[in-house]
Amino acid sequence: MKKEVFVRVGRRRGRIDRVTKKKAIEVERSGNPRKLGWACRKLKAIRKRHKILKVPYWDVKKARKIASKVSPSIKVRNLSGK
Repeated sequence: MKKEVFVRVGRRRGRIDRVTKKKAIEVERSGNPRKLGWACRKLKAIRKRHKILKVPYWDVKKARKIASKVSPSIKVRNLSGK
């Protein structure tokens, strides 16, 4: 498992928190919609089968709405869950 893998999103560069052979996991602790959108765009740019965005439970609903607009392949999970 690799930590902090760089990914290009358009002209900008970002980092994905964890990357395995088939998964990319991004953790976003703030509930800011702008930062949630940036996290989703980073996941969209990486070429892995499973793309997981982990957020605190009170932001899951908001994150699912934003993730569905960016890419339907992103799964939103609770931060404390597996």
